Amino acid sequence: MPASLLYHTNQITDIQVENVEYFESKIVYHAIYQPKNPSCPTCAYHQYNLDSIKSRNLRMAPLGNKQAFLLLKIHRLRCCNCAQVWWPPIPFVKGKKRTTISFEKYVIKMMQFATIKHVANFLGVSWGLIKNIHKAYLKEEYKGVDFQILRYIGVDEFSVRKGHEYMTIFINLETGEIIHAIEGKSMESVTPFILQLKEKAPGLKAIAMDMNAAYASATKKHLPNVDVVFDRFHVVVLLNTAIDEIRRDQQ
Repeated sequence: MPASLLYHTNQITDIQVENVEYFESKIVYHAIYQPKNPSCPTCAYHQYNLDSIKSRNLRMAPLGNKQAFLLLKIHRLRCCNCAQVWWPPIPFVKGKKRTTISFEKYVIKMMQFATIKHVANFLGVSWGLIKNIHKAYLKEEYKGVDFQILRYIGVDEFSVRKGHEYMTIFINLETGEIIHAIEGKSMESVTPFILQLKEKAPGLKAIAMDMNAAYASATKKHLPNVDVVFDRFHVVVLLNTAIDEIRRDQQ
């Protein structure tokens, strides 16, 4: 039953649950990873002996209102044919991460209606962990941008945490799709993507932006034939400020 529960709630397979510990705010599953028919990465032989063992403490998607952890034992395998030793890959974890794929998917769903800070506080994890999960998701989600169709794009920055730390996003204004996201809002931050646009987006006609000098400078330097369009909001703010100053001077 415990293994079946983990499969249906966290898509975790090929494990044998040894024990389950229940605490006030969390559940800890102790299990052994038992991959089905692993093959040697060198000779593709399917017979092996068990070698050394290690443990990994993995964070899973919550079960009810409790945090869920998987303390997983993993055997290193030794090929009976060529003596190659290897750690079998785990399908429900990406590389050496301490979170399962199901946990990352849970975070992304929560990000649809909450901020990084709120998700981190709710799950009891660090702000940086949630940020990295969301950043990796955006990178994967928008890696296949078709530059050939880009004609009008927008660029803007937003604060990701206190202390004036920013991210800059580029948006296809015709579809509303985010096509790129980077940390920072300086000229050095946006120039690499501007250079990609210069090489891959021959149909680009205009870039809309606020009056950030870095954005305008990078665009004019590397995309001289692309129009720079300052958004109406910031232009109106400047006009209102100028009119207020004139009124004060006249008074």
